[in-house]
Amino acid sequence: MVVIRYTNIIKPGHMDELVAVLRASVEAVNWPHAVRAYVPIYGSINVLNVELEFESLEEYESFRATLTNVPELAAFYEKLEEVMEVGGSREVWNLVE
Repeated sequence: MVVIRYTNIIKPGHMDELVAVLRASVEAVNWPHAVRAYVPIYGSINVLNVELEFESLEEYESFRATLTNVPELAAFYEKLEEVMEVGGSREVWNLVE
């Protein structure tokens, strides 16, 4: 199992709206693996971490190649572009079970 963790810095006051759009997009896609969103309690503020699980790195790469062709995700990515600050990261993890 591969876990992809995106860390995005969000403009103040937009977190709840972005998380709502993310939830709706994930439900519309009916993603077969876990999708988790994390918002801070302590520490860095205005940071949204999103984790996506994939069976393999190949599945993730296939997903990325078709990402712009998934209409159900368009609203999330449009909103993300609108409220995201410069910075952030993408981490690729191998889940050890």
